Amino acid sequence: MDLSRAEDVARMFDEAQPQIVIHLAATVANQQGRGTSAESFCNNVLMTTQLMEAAGRRGVEKMVCLGSASSYPANASMPSFSDWYGANTFSRFVT
Repeated sequence: MDLSRAEDVARMFDEAQPQIVIHLAATVANQQGRGTSAESFCNNVLMTTQLMEAAGRRGVEKMVCLGSASSYPANASMPSFSDWYGANTFSRFVT
C-alpha cells in the first residue's frame, strides 16, 4: 500500500472503516541512500493529506497525526518549544 496514492488510501478506509486514525507513517530523507530531503518532505505532506481527505470523507471521528525530527535534513535547525511559546509557558504546571 502506498499512502501517497489516493486510490490505495480510499481502498484501505473502505475496507477497514475506522472511526479513529493514528497516523505515524513517514519517509525519512536519504533513507538507504535514496531520495532527497525535499522529496521526503513532499511525500510526507502528501501521505498526510491523502489520509486526512479520506478520513474526512468517511466521517472518521478522530485523527491524530504525529511527526518526527528524523523526517527533516540532518543539518536543519530545530526550534524548541520555548522558541514558539515562550520559556515560561508551562512553568505554572511544574512544582
